[in-house]
Amino acid sequence: MTEQVLQRMREALSAADYSEVRSIVEAHHPGEMADHLEFLDTDELRQFSRMVDDRHLVLIMEELDDFAQANLAKVLRRQRLVNNLQDMAPDEAADLLLSVGEDVADELLNRMKTSDAESVRELMQYPPDSAGGIMTHEYMSLRANIRVDEALRKVRDSSETDVETIYYLYVCDEDDRLVGVLSLRELLGSNDEDTIADVMDDDVISVSVHEDQEEVAQALERYGFLALPVVEDDLLVGIVTFDDVIATIEEETTEDIFRQSGISVTELTRSERIIQAPLMQILMLRLPWLLIVLVGGLIAGGVIGQYEQMLESILILAFFIPVIMDMGGNVGTQTSTIFVRGIVLGHIDREKVLYYMLRETATGLTIGFFTGVGAGLVATLWHGDVMVGLVVAIAMMLTCAVASLVGFGVPWIMHRIGADPAAASNPFITTIKDISGLLIYFGIATLLLGHLL
Repeated sequence: MTEQVLQRMREALSAADYSEVRSIVEAHHPGEMADHLEFLDTDELRQFSRMVDDRHLVLIMEELDDFAQANLAKVLRRQRLVNNLQDMAPDEAADLLLSVGEDVADELLNRMKTSDAESVRELMQYPPDSAGGIMTHEYMSLRANIRVDEALRKVRDSSETDVETIYYLYVCDEDDRLVGVLSLRELLGSNDEDTIADVMDDDVISVSVHEDQEEVAQALERYGFLALPVVEDDLLVGIVTFDDVIATIEEETTEDIFRQSGISVTELTRSERIIQAPLMQILMLRLPWLLIVLVGGLIAGGVIGQYEQMLESILILAFFIPVIMDMGGNVGTQTSTIFVRGIVLGHIDREKVLYYMLRETATGLTIGFFTGVGAGLVATLWHGDVMVGLVVAIAMMLTCAVASLVGFGVPWIMHRIGADPAAASNPFITTIKDISGLLIYFGIATLLLGHLL
């Protein structure tokens, strides 16, 4: 939806123009409406909910993220919210109830139909970031002993019900244990007299109900599937579809970007919310990590102060401080970005961490060699002293090597202790790199240029 349409929506809401609001809603996809519903304030949301029928409102609510769902739920009358929850897909209803608070969720569940409430409660028992937390119960399952023609009739009948996808048909035994899978294409291409056991693939790739959502997303990408079955003790309990993990990937990527930039991650994970948030809320998100950088900067300033006499005697050394620190910072950031991405995508083998760390350090040393040679030549030509150029070159090499080691090592330590490696990427690495880079620079200068002091 363009800004013009959003403005039309606001004007229609202000004028209580029911026909215009409904016209806008019917002309746009629920996903478009959901994206821009977040820009409406509480009064506008309340007015919007009054003007939109339940069918469209449910479709839009299913597209909203947790934060926006909670805001919309607050302006709906309880009974209407209950009715809408019963019309939503169980996994979407579970997500909404998890966002409104435990007391409100219990009240709503108690007012829902027993069958709907039980389905939603079952999904809510799993952690939100697990396969169980993002799966749905709406899938198509078959018995292995039925014939293909009977299975086709079941598939046709399922088109009348709420099934998430019928492209994959999962085969279970009498105890609901997952024993096979086949695609709709394979079913259509089979002889009517064959049994499902004859045409199914019994080598089923599945995920545990407790599997982390990032690992589920990786599995879907790795195998190129549109959906994956979710099992608990070998029993089929649900499926995770590709569209379920799209939002997960966006959310995890956004959180990693914010953490790498030194922004605390809270419920304000969407950039548009941060842009519109009150000043104090923005400060609370950004200040904590910046204070770490501030402390590191003060320590780095103290290091420079200890070598004040050297800088006064050999003034040209001061010109290359920002060059060496910036180069080390860029190398460290590159390394940490590669590491965090590798961890998220499962590309880093825990048993080969030492190898990766040494290789990144060697890479940093090599980068430092080429950039150091260039900076050293400039320093030599500028000052006319080869030793000054040598100091700059060696310091650049070692600083880049240490920056690579820190850029890989610090996130790895954070990962090993169970913390998010992205949170350590910029603030901690910048601080450590700045202090170590200055100590290396002035240490080499003292060693090679001490006779000039």
